Formats: sequence, C-alpha cells, structure tokens
Amino acid sequence: MKQLVILMLAVGLLVAKDSNVNIKQNIKIMESMASKGDLKSQTILGGIYLLGDKDLNIKVNYEKAYKYLNDCAKHNITEINAKEFLPMCYYALGNLYKSILPVNLSNYVSADGTFDFNALKNAGLKEKNKFVKKYIYPKVGLKSNEFEENENTDKATRYIFKKAVYYFKQAEQMGYADATQDLSNLYLQGSCFIINCAVKPDYKKALYYAKKLYNDKNPINSAKGAFILGTYYVDGVVVLKDYEEAKKYLKIAAEKKIPNARCVLGMVYAEQQKYDKAKILLKEGYEDGESVCKQYWDKYNIGAH
Repeated sequence: MKQLVILMLAVGLLVAKDSNVNIKQNIKIMESMASKGDLKSQTILGGIYLLGDKDLNIKVNYEKAYKYLNDCAKHNITEINAKEFLPMCYYALGNLYKSILPVNLSNYVSADGTFDFNALKNAGLKEKNKFVKKYIYPKVGLKSNEFEENENTDKATRYIFKKAVYYFKQAEQMGYADATQDLSNLYLQGSCFIINCAVKPDYKKALYYAKKLYNDKNPINSAKGAFILGTYYVDGVVVLKDYEEAKKYLKIAAEKKIPNARCVLGMVYAEQQKYDKAKILLKEGYEDGESVCKQYWDKYNIGAH
C-alpha cells in the first residue's frame, strides 16, 4: 500500500518533501478540485489520508479517506485519467476496508516469537473502532452504541471483508497486480480475533491468487508471486511444508530483491543447517534495510557458525 502513496506523490500535486512548496496549500488545491469531481485529486487525497505521512505532517484520517475514495470509486472508466487512477482508487479503497478488519494478534508476533506491543499500540485501533461504529455499523443494521457482542462484530466484519475483496477484485481486473497479492493475503488470513473467526481463511483461494500473480507476465509481479508461494511452502499451512519447493520460489524472489525474500530464504538455509548460505543472504538483506534478516540472524545465532 505504501507504494500507492509514493506513486501518487510522484504523479500528483504534492512535491518532494525537501521542497519549499507549501504542502498544505497543495492539499487545499486538491481538496477544491476533488469537491468539483476531479478523479485524480480524490484518489490522491484518499490514499494520503488513509496512510498519513509524518514527514508531511498529515495524520491518518479514515473519515476523509473514506469520503474521497468513495467519491473516486463512483467514476466511470471512460472518463479522463480513469485508466490511470481508477485502479488506484479501487486498490486504496480495498486497503481501507482491509485495514479496519479486526486485529489478528498473530500479525504482531515477530520472527523470534516475541509479541510486538509497540506495533499493536501504533495500529490505531481506537480510531478504527470509532470509524467502524460510525460508518459500518449502520450499513449492517447496527447502532453505533450497540454492545459489542460477537454476533454484532462478526456481522460488521463480514461486511468489511466482502467490501475489501470486491474492491481488490475491481483493481485486479483493471491490471493492478498488487491487488492480486492482497487478495491472496486476505484469503490466507480470513478475519479472526484470537479464536473467533468471523471469516474463515480460504487456503484454496489464497493459493489461487498467489499462483495467478506468479504467472503474471511482468517479471517483478511474478517474483512477488514467487515470494508468496515460497512463504506458503515454508509455513506449511496453505500447502504441505516443503523446503525444497520453498527455495525454488524464494530464489526467484530474492534475485529480484523482493523485500524479505532473502531473509526467508536465509532462514530456510539455517533450518537446513547450511549456515554459510544463510549468512550471505541474511547479511545482504539486513544491509539493504530488511530488519527481518537481523531477527533470523539472532534467532539462529548465525554469527556463531
């Protein structure tokens, strides 16, 4: 999702962060254009408010993101700039819905098995819950002050999940390959909170979209698919655990320097006690800023081998 905002900054009305141009003024200009129905401005603003940016002093604002992204999603593909920005809009809207799904606590467990409380704290749960109660609850016939029993939250969660899938599929159908990756991840995770799953994982669909991305004609997209498939063979949840199959796919991803591919490949070599190969990959990945490599380095005590 971060690539989306980087792309928006590159093509849009915002400029480099070290520029003297008044960012707030540019935001106002875009907001004015968005109010007049400008698809480009609506898409850029929606993406920016969805993620926020500390360097630009822009806070995450789900309400504004929701407003602008819903507005841009109403446009037709035949309009000016639609082929470029409508897929982005759909993708950002899919990410908005994905981001407000109930937190899966397993996502906050580090590679060394420790729980990352800081990451959970920074996830903005209070803001997300407030947004869900205000905007999602009424969509499924719930009151914003209704007691949060499982059956109520599950009803809202299923609605959110379906919306995320819908907009990712819309983006994917328009050639936005990152949406294919998100669909695989979405079906892998389902939507679970501790032991309760409002939406159960669908491993067949997770595998389907991973393979679809792997078969993409674009070599970078294909490498992203290879990375997903590699991790599936490492984890042994979607498919049977098979380190040799995992290495086959992870090598493809690592060659294209897909983030964390070298880390996971290095971890596989460490599991197989091939520490020389693990050391090279984990060192390279960490030096390129991939902190997961450092976690695996420490977990397997690579320096001692």
